[in-house]
Amino acid sequence: MLLYHYCGWDKFKSIVHSKSLWLTQIVRSNDTEEINRTLRVIWERIRPDIENGIRGCEKAENALRMLDKQMQLEEYVSLEGDETPYGVCLSVNKDLAQNWNEYGDMSRGVAIGFSEELLSGIQHDMPHPSADFNNSIGWNQVYYDSEELSRQFIPLFVDVLRNSPLGWLTVRTTLKHYSAFIKNPTFKDEREVRIVYYPSEDHDQSLNLDFSGLEMEPIPHCTLPWLRTNDVCALKEIIVGTNCSYTEEDIRNLLVENGINNNISIKKSEYSYRISMNR
Repeated sequence: MLLYHYCGWDKFKSIVHSKSLWLTQIVRSNDTEEINRTLRVIWERIRPDIENGIRGCEKAENALRMLDKQMQLEEYVSLEGDETPYGVCLSVNKDLAQNWNEYGDMSRGVAIGFSEELLSGIQHDMPHPSADFNNSIGWNQVYYDSEELSRQFIPLFVDVLRNSPLGWLTVRTTLKHYSAFIKNPTFKDEREVRIVYYPSEDHDQSLNLDFSGLEMEPIPHCTLPWLRTNDVCALKEIIVGTNCSYTEEDIRNLLVENGINNNISIKKSEYSYRISMNR
C-alpha cells in the first residue's frame, strides 16, 4: 500500500530537491480544532458521564476536578508551549477530489506516493512528549471524532479513576496521546495517516536515519528523508494533477536533475475537474 502526499508544484519541487518531507506544527493546519478537539471538545462531552460514574468516590471526584485544570494546561502547552506536536499528513486516497481540491492546488499539483519504507524506524503508535526519541515520534491513522469514539473513553476513565491512585495520570496521558490524531469528522473522507513528532533538545536524531531536529527557518519544521543514506527510496509513484501544466517528461527531468534515477511510476490523474475562469 502507498501513502499519498498531495501538494502544489512548487512544494513538489522542494520535496524532490531536498529529498525529504517537512513535519510542521499540526496546530497550524487547515483544521482549526487540531489538539483542542480532544483536550477540550471531547473532554467536555464525556466529563458528565465520567462524573456520574464516579459519584460517591471522593478520591475520584477530587481527581476529576484536578483533571479539569490539567486539560486546560495540556491544551495550552500543545498549542502555545514546548509540547507542540509536529507532523506530516498523508492519505490512503490515491486519486480523490477532496484531496486534490484541498491540498493539490485544485489539481494543478501532484500526489506523491510513498511506500511504507518511509515509516522505517518509526513506531506504529501514537507518540508523546518524551526524553526518549523513539517514544516521541510515531505514525498512526487519524481518528475522526464520533460519538462511538468518545464513549469508548468513558468506562476506561471511570474504572481507572475509581481504582487507581494515579488514575488521573492515565486519563491525562491517554487523551494527550490521542490529541494529535483526532480530527473533526467532516474531514473523514481524507482517510489520513500521520507521522507525528514532539521535538526536544535532548533527542539524538542520528538514531533515526537522518531525521532532523527542529529547524526554525523559513518556518519551524523537522525534516524526514524519503531517500535514505542507504539509498532506499520510499518514493514510488507520482500522480500528475488534471490541471498541472507540467508533463511526465518535465517530472522525469526534474528527478534526474536531482539525482533520483529510481524506477518511479508517473501517471495522470483521472480526476475530471475543470477550473472555471470565473473563479
